[in-house]
Amino acid sequence: MGVMAFERGDFEAAKIHFSEALEINPRYTEAGLNLAVTYNDLGQHVDASETFDHVKKASGMEEGEVDPFV
Repeated sequence: MGVMAFERGDFEAAKIHFSEALEINPRYTEAGLNLAVTYNDLGQHVDASETFDHVKKASGMEEGEVDPFV
């Protein structure tokens, strides 16, 4: 639902849907990355950066490793 809202340009709804997905599964990499992009498009750059950092930590990957999903 977040992707559909984002595609319609409804970034506020997208933000809500991606956030809800992360509440259900904090390790949901795609939702986290999409939320970071949505925050960025809303001009909420600090939130975007914090969300991206959360996604990296939640993935369990070591520095320099890449989440296989990504």
